[in-house]
Amino acid sequence: MGDEDRTWTTVTREQFMRAVESLPAEPRAVFELRTIGAAYDQIAAHLQISREAVGARLRLARALLRDALVGAVQA
Repeated sequence: MGDEDRTWTTVTREQFMRAVESLPAEPRAVFELRTIGAAYDQIAAHLQISREAVGARLRLARALLRDALVGAVQA
């Protein structure tokens, strides 16, 4: 198991929830809708943004979460 894999197995639910709550509103909304199973087109329609914006905000949310969680685990 690599170091990155070990990092993710040590993240607690509380750390994950705090990291999600710390996301800026727009990427958080996209991330939350995607995690409950909404498709890109559904998210775009719901938030009145383009499908491309959904992808960009989801990538941003994931990058911010990764940074926050790696920092939390290593702290």
